[in-house]
Order: sequence, then structure tokens, then C-alpha cells
Amino acid sequence: MSLTIAIATAEFAVMSGDYRRVNVGNESEFYDDTPKAFHITDHVLIGITGDLRMSIELRTSLNVNKNAKINAVVRVLEKALATAPTDAYCSIILAGKDNKGRMKFAQLSHETNFKARFQTIKPGEIKWLYAYSFVEPGELIEREYEELNEVTCASVSALARKVNEEVAETDARVSRKCDVIYIT
Repeated sequence: MSLTIAIATAEFAVMSGDYRRVNVGNESEFYDDTPKAFHITDHVLIGITGDLRMSIELRTSLNVNKNAKINAVVRVLEKALATAPTDAYCSIILAGKDNKGRMKFAQLSHETNFKARFQTIKPGEIKWLYAYSFVEPGELIEREYEELNEVTCASVSALARKVNEEVAETDARVSRKCDVIYIT
């Protein structure tokens, strides 16, 4: 299992991803060597959890322009995932700007046959998505958000890191080690 968290306002997006790789056949065997969160373009962040082979293939084979916006990246992903095996187990969260400069989330998953679901973050809103940990991070995110003195890229980045660390304390399938990245 893994944990990726995306938190966004209309002005910025933050994504965190842990490093845990777990042997599906023996969950007591794990390694903290697999990053999950990446800048896929100058305008889009991606978090990939699930099947390791599929994650590596996606990261290494996606050919997108460094200036591509979230809709273009999603089209490339949907095309690449159209031939995914029926037993593929993968969840992908993207955060980034569209062609009109609006911040959006997109989520693709084996549960939706890798068809994207989009959310636009409106001015004054903050939204979050997360994938895969057995420990539910939603309440932790909500609690930490309510305690913020101000909503900035730095404060939300610290929030994402703290939530990842708290989940890792009780979910052996999530590592304390994580990357936190952002776009503005």
C-alpha cells in the first residue's frame, strides 16, 4: 500500500507521496525505495500508487510536453491505460492547471476503468484527494486544516507531510519518508 495526498486551492497545489513498496504476497516484507509523487510537467503534479510495474511504466513512458496542462496529460494517460490488464491495480491523482489557468484535480483508477474524473478548485476553496492507505487520512487532513493560521503553499506542504507521518505511525504499509512537491 501507499499514500498520496493532493491538496489544492485556486492558487496552488501540493502533493505528497510516501516511499513504501510492499510485497503483496508477504506484507511484512517492505522497502522504502519507491517515490510516488512527481512533477510530470511544469503545470501538473502526479501521484501514482498501486502496481509497481505499471507505475514505473507510466513514469518512464509518458511523453508529454513540459508545458502541457492537466487535460493534455490526462488524455495521454487515458490512451496509455486503455490497454491496461483487467487485473491492473493502480490509482493516479493529478493536480494542475488547465488551459484557462484554473487549478484542477483529475483522478484515474482501476475502479473507473482509468476514465478520469475532474474537479475544478474555485477561488476561496481548498480541496483534497488521497489514495490507498488503510488508515483513513481525511479526518487528519480536516483536523490539521482547521488548525492552520493561514493557508499558504508552505503551510499546506507542512500539513501534507504531517498527515503522511501520522498515517505512517499506525499503517505499516505507509512510510514516514515522503516527498512533498507543489506548483503555483
